[in-house]
Amino acid sequence: VLMLPPLQWAATRKKTLAVAAGAAFLAAQLPAVMDFGSHPVLAGDRNYAVNRGLILELGERCAADPGVVLARFGDGHYLRFHTNCAVIANNMIMTRQHLERIALTETLFDLAPAVLRATYPWIDYVYLWRQDNPLNRTAREADNPQASPLARGLLMNSSMPEGFELIGETAFEWPDGERAPFARAFHISH
Repeated sequence: VLMLPPLQWAATRKKTLAVAAGAAFLAAQLPAVMDFGSHPVLAGDRNYAVNRGLILELGERCAADPGVVLARFGDGHYLRFHTNCAVIANNMIMTRQHLERIALTETLFDLAPAVLRATYPWIDYVYLWRQDNPLNRTAREADNPQASPLARGLLMNSSMPEGFELIGETAFEWPDGERAPFARAFHISH
């Protein structure tokens, strides 16, 4: 066993602690160094990053003609930030009323476009995007029984339902060149 005089032991311990603290500090910086030069996804949300241009188009329309937008509650915050339009629900859930608005939104997505337009004249806009994996060619909204009737009628329908004006869309292209919508925004005329 190595025995060090008390003064040497204290100096060695201080050096060991300093080296250990320095190593811990450098280890804590490693994730930032590994990610240096990469570009994080805007808002940490890939759907927002992909559809931001469409939301801005909707924002221009809402600036000229404000109204209520039907959208999934997860999109409500982005829509309120970029548009002058109101949303039915967003992800800032604080009260029972917010939960009721989320339930209403889900109910509205279960309606066919014509029924939505006829029954809810206070809704002026619709913003929706595919809830399935669009890269899976066998899972198409038009054929997908789990897709909402609103999505089947507005996303995969090449002809627009009466009273629905397409404001814009975000589309993707499969390797064979076929284009398909990922997200769309509509104005509803009553």
